[in-house]
Amino acid sequence: MLQIAYIAKLNQTNSLIMDTLDVHFDAHVTFIEPKDILGESSNTSVSNPDLVIFDLNTSTEYRNATNKIQRINQIFSDPPLIVIHPYEMKKFVDPLLKAGVNAVIPIAPSEDEIKTAITSTLQGKTFVSL
Repeated sequence: MLQIAYIAKLNQTNSLIMDTLDVHFDAHVTFIEPKDILGESSNTSVSNPDLVIFDLNTSTEYRNATNKIQRINQIFSDPPLIVIHPYEMKKFVDPLLKAGVNAVIPIAPSEDEIKTAITSTLQGKTFVSL
């Protein structure tokens, strides 16, 4: 069973992604509020997930994007990281990739984008939906 740590506030996009995970992947998803990871007293009960999904759009009050990515990579050092990002332009995506992101999907992803991002990152590939 695929173990996924999902860092986000619940909204329509994240509900869609959760539904896709439920339908297309044999996954156990642990939903984590951004404040529980990025806040001053960060803590998490998730150990060794196979994949981390992080919604940058719902964590705007915590640092800048690259600092958030670095913090998440400190906490979860091994699994691939998929980021949901509101800007799809290359100039905004490149710094995320350099900070350690394995895949970038838009805030309104299609079901195919979600499936491809997950499959690609689990195979060790980079995926960017531009």
